[in-house]
Amino acid sequence: MAVLAVLLSTRSVCLSNQQQEQKATPAQLASSETLTLCTALIVWSVDHPPEGEYFDENSASSIDLTVSKRLNTAAVEKMVVPTYLDKLPSRDPWGHLYDFLKNTDRKQPWTWAVRSPGPDGHFCSESYLRQKPDWDKCDDIVRVDGVLVAGPVPASEEQK
Repeated sequence: MAVLAVLLSTRSVCLSNQQQEQKATPAQLASSETLTLCTALIVWSVDHPPEGEYFDENSASSIDLTVSKRLNTAAVEKMVVPTYLDKLPSRDPWGHLYDFLKNTDRKQPWTWAVRSPGPDGHFCSESYLRQKPDWDKCDDIVRVDGVLVAGPVPASEEQK
């Protein structure tokens, strides 16, 4: 039942995003798309747990991007289309591929990060946990399990 609620919520986010898309900046659009992608990947993970592992909704999400498993667009598309998404937005508004990272921590196998390198096409960090001297110049858009850790807040989330 929880999965159905998340799926309905994902569809609602997608419809809301489509309405906002016309007036959103490219950064806001990428931020919205990363939310949709993270949500679909989380639901896929809950539906496909590793043997003997179960989703613990009380555990805080964490992911070490430096040791996470990168999945290519084709692999992610196979996982989420058409059950969780009608179509996979594989490129951000600037034409760069989204980066799909699966947590390798066996205690949190459902944790995902989805990120866009932003307009410059280069990731400014492999860790968004430590402050960098030029952090204000970072244009990456990063979500871990749907939580925005770098980038602008999309218009659809500002209103909440």
